[in-house]
Amino acid sequence: MTSSLPVRPIDRSEWLDGGPLGILLIHGLGGTPVEMRFLARALARHGHTVFTMQLAGHCGSTHDLGRSTLGDWSRSVD
Repeated sequence: MTSSLPVRPIDRSEWLDGGPLGILLIHGLGGTPVEMRFLARALARHGHTVFTMQLAGHCGSTHDLGRSTLGDWSRSVD
């Protein structure tokens, strides 16, 4: 199943440089990258590079979230 999501809302993803080990943090259904900010910053302080990414359909309207699919989320991670 594919989706034709409209223009994405503001991207709330965050990249924190910290070191050679990279950590990808992925929020849950209906969540946002912002809720992982505390963990991401703690990991960066301990020498890790961290990316908190935003899944497709998130951080916008409930309509956008309802139209997004598992495939959309998977492509976001890829």
